[in-house]
Amino acid sequence: MAWLNIIGILIIFFLSKPALKALNDYERQQKEGVTEYTFDPVKLGIKNADYWERRLERRTQASSSASDDKPGEPVNPTA
Repeated sequence: MAWLNIIGILIIFFLSKPALKALNDYERQQKEGVTEYTFDPVKLGIKNADYWERRLERRTQASSSASDDKPGEPVNPTA
């Protein structure tokens, strides 16, 4: 049983580093008064976050294409 606890503590230790980086980044953005929070795992040095990298890329592309659209024209974020 003690081994299971030791393994659990080690897992928590290694998984908490990316979580703490993300929390610190969120708190930094909050202090800066950001209205739309972003999560960039590459900027934070978080590896193997493929989903979040793709999501940020899609959001960045959608926002850049939205600025190119005509006023009043609906924006399709899935395009």
